[in-house]
Amino acid sequence: MRNYYCRMALIACAALFVAAVPAVAGGAHFKTAQVQILYPSQIANGTELQPGLYKIEVTKNTNSPEVSFYRHNKLVAQTQAQVIDAGQKNNRTEVHYSTAGNQHVLTQLDLRGLMGKVVFNSPGSSASGS
Repeated sequence: MRNYYCRMALIACAALFVAAVPAVAGGAHFKTAQVQILYPSQIANGTELQPGLYKIEVTKNTNSPEVSFYRHNKLVAQTQAQVIDAGQKNNRTEVHYSTAGNQHVLTQLDLRGLMGKVVFNSPGSSASGS
C-alpha cells in the first residue's frame, strides 16, 4: 500500500513539472490557426513567405507577441507583432496585405476566435512602437 502512495505522489509531482515548464520557458502559447498565404509576401523581419497553407502560432512573450509560421510542420519564419484589442471576437480568419511596388507585404491577421488583430510593422521596422 505504501508503494501505491509513493507512486501516486511521484506521478503528481511529474504532472506539476510538465504543466509548469511552458510557463517558465519564455512565453505562453496564445493562439494557433491555419492561414492561406495567396501571394509571395514579406513579413516584418524581411522574410519572404511563399504562397501556401501555413500553421501560425502566436506566443505572448514578456516584451511583445511573436508569430511563428510553420509549413509542412517545419518552422519557416518568426517575427514580432502587436495584438490589438478589436472589442469582439473575429468570426473568420483573414489575411491582410499591402503592396509596395510589386511586393506584397503581410500587414495584419484576423484570427477566428481571437478578440483582437495581429498587426505586423512594415519590413525592416521595429514592432515595439505603439
